[in-house]
Amino acid sequence: MRWSIERGHEGVKPTDTVWPMASPQVKTWRPGAVEQIRILTWFQVHLTVITLIVVIGEGAILSGQGDWAYLMYRDDARRGTGTMLTVMLMLASTMVLLALTAFALRRDWAVALPLAILAEVGVVVSVCLAMWASFESRGVLGALTWLFAAGLGLLSLFLVSLSGWIVTLLFRAEVRRFLLR
Repeated sequence: MRWSIERGHEGVKPTDTVWPMASPQVKTWRPGAVEQIRILTWFQVHLTVITLIVVIGEGAILSGQGDWAYLMYRDDARRGTGTMLTVMLMLASTMVLLALTAFALRRDWAVALPLAILAEVGVVVSVCLAMWASFESRGVLGALTWLFAAGLGLLSLFLVSLSGWIVTLLFRAEVRRFLLR
């Protein structure tokens, strides 16, 4: 980066190079749809974190309800707890896949397209499983479950609609051409 006297850097000649000198990076042109996919994928990462926090809260309330001996004999509580743990692992792995997808899109890697498709399938599957687990455990939690289910439902609706938008963008000709070059 070269500094000039007009910018207020007295004593530095316009030909001097100021430390640290960054190597010139070649920026590649990306279609606007690829940038949209990258930004929406990062947005999905953050929404998945929020969904994971909601599921952890619901699982913590579910596991803290009443006597453990009583809960272990209730099939819906036992199934709900096991399903919540599965959902937490799926959401965490989906979050990692989404982050890798956004990183691969930023670096223009060829693996971005299969990663994006796999990540969007993971989003839909983990959101559906989270909704199922939330409604499966509603008999144990009572009225508090409806609060978590409503929040999870809104997050799920938003995540799935973003997935649909991203998949629609993935199958545009310019995106396929750019990612499969």
